[in-house]
Amino acid sequence: MPVFNGERYIHETLDSILGQTFTDFDFVISDNASTDSTEEICRDYARRDERISFTRHEENRGASWNYGWVLANSSGPYYKWAAHDDLIATTWLERCVQALDDHPDAVLAFTGVAAIDADGVVTRLKHRQVTAESDVLHHRFREVISVRNNDPEAGFGLIRRDALRLTRGLGAYGGADRVLLTELALIGRFVEVPEVLFFNRDHPARSVRAEGDFRRRRAWWDPNARQQLLPSWRIGMEDARAVARADLPWSARLKCWATLPYWAAGDLPGLARDFVFAAEVVGARRGNGGTKEP
Repeated sequence: MPVFNGERYIHETLDSILGQTFTDFDFVISDNASTDSTEEICRDYARRDERISFTRHEENRGASWNYGWVLANSSGPYYKWAAHDDLIATTWLERCVQALDDHPDAVLAFTGVAAIDADGVVTRLKHRQVTAESDVLHHRFREVISVRNNDPEAGFGLIRRDALRLTRGLGAYGGADRVLLTELALIGRFVEVPEVLFFNRDHPARSVRAEGDFRRRRAWWDPNARQQLLPSWRIGMEDARAVARADLPWSARLKCWATLPYWAAGDLPGLARDFVFAAEVVGARRGNGGTKEP
């Protein structure tokens, strides 16, 4: 669990994780220099449950770095990232472990998802996360990159560590969670547990709302990152790079690249807005003498 200032919800989240019916797991928590009571809460839980390993960092180096840190400092054949404000049902881990055990060709298992509000009340069932269940590689690729299937919560599913090691991890840019799913789909198929066991909390302080448009959330991912002029275009470029670096026959590689128009067609408004946004950023830089970012 990578976390920063999670005091409001982290009690509930820790209880939901530690209360799993499948109990054989290690739990790594990385506090990215929180300024609230997150550290005290986590240390108290760590004293009471030996499965927890807690580390606090003195400098906030961004969400991307923190997500990478918990991955590098954990072990085990299966892996899950956990957000400090989401909840999982008590059988979530048991069902996902069983799904991967039953499907050795699958690299990721995920469940149905419900949205909950700040008080934990279910507000709606979310659309099916992804449909990367095909045995045909370029079909999986197309299904993940299609905007209609790009909800990233599947990235909080249970992932085979060997497959995750073959990816670039979570990049420091908006949409990196979806690109990670793309890379995993190039390695193997996903399997869905047909039960709603994951509860994604939507509240005013969550990063996607508190930080506004993802074009302007670079500091959340990486405090030292420069502004991204074409963030929507970058996702497509990262998808293309994922295909280029994957261990694929050329025939499969070409078929994947040929499906990229599905991504472009699904996000034409976003791609067009990128150019407007880039013009605004360039204009602001010129107005600042070319030395500062807006």
